[in-house]
Amino acid sequence: CIQLLIFAVSWIVLSLGYPAYSVFIVAILFNLIMFIVRLYLVSSLISIRVSHYLKLVLLPVVMIIILSAFLSFCVDFIIPDSIMFSILNIFNSFLITSICIYFIGLNKELRSKVKDKIAIKVLKFIKSNK
Repeated sequence: CIQLLIFAVSWIVLSLGYPAYSVFIVAILFNLIMFIVRLYLVSSLISIRVSHYLKLVLLPVVMIIILSAFLSFCVDFIIPDSIMFSILNIFNSFLITSICIYFIGLNKELRSKVKDKIAIKVLKFIKSNK
């Protein structure tokens, strides 16, 4: 039902002469509203405090997005424009985001599990190439 409302509001926004990307802005706003409504509905069903969820889940996600986007844009601003550097920047953005997720998004226990998994994969790779 709300998805149809996104379509209708987007149609109105475009009819008013706004640029095509405004459809994405409308969709993002409606999805944020739907997220908040779902969060409050589910919080009462499973007895989780909204503030607890925001602190443990949403805050790290927002921090990762902001930091990785900022660092990726800084690198993009520094390097010259070419297809090779664009490919390098994609890899760089992936690496920056992965590092941000590892240090901001994971707690100590999960970091240890990821480190152990990577160590196992590296050892298997080394043994298979001998």
